[in-house]
Amino acid sequence: MSMPMEIITESTELQRAGFAWRGAGGAVRALYCQALEREGFTNGFSTRTGGTSLMPHDALNLAGFNEDEAENIHENRRRFLQLFDGDWTLTAVWQMHSADIRVVCDLKDARSDEERCDALVTDVPGILLAVKSADCVPVLLGDVRPGGCAAVHAGWRGTFAHIAARKDALRPAREIILLEALPQFDAELGFRRELFEGDSLAFAGCP
Repeated sequence: MSMPMEIITESTELQRAGFAWRGAGGAVRALYCQALEREGFTNGFSTRTGGTSLMPHDALNLAGFNEDEAENIHENRRRFLQLFDGDWTLTAVWQMHSADIRVVCDLKDARSDEERCDALVTDVPGILLAVKSADCVPVLLGDVRPGGCAAVHAGWRGTFAHIAARKDALRPAREIILLEALPQFDAELGFRRELFEGDSLAFAGCP
């Protein structure tokens, strides 16, 4: 039986944690990190509301073509991308709890979701990198010097293999911004946990 949850609010605690809502008040919305946005890196953490998938209903399922109808996922992505200014191409991967990284070289390359790995990196504007997480940790990286960004799915295997510290692919500079997932879910922040239970996606895009 589900338990009653707190109502989400634009609380001072949420602001203090450095997060805010994108699309607040609408059916589709996402949390975003203000520090990354200030440096020019578009980002977001999706919720489950406002979509077309039956999970159990009106779910914003953005990945998992083996678990949902493709037309649902494409429509959900279209709705989600409306939260962001400008034209964005969303790209993701088949995650497998590895330390493997995909370098997305151009917009044509970004249109494929077939590669199997657990991190994406790019310096191409207009590409929104996406990783899926449930009980794992999404990590977003933005490097203000070369203007590159990365989205990392850090499960326990990837974390053990130091996927977020793969300097050969991520090339972090001194000014790097490291963001570890969502703020803590607790009553102080006023979250309803069911909005994020199941698979949620974290996104990062270059300036």
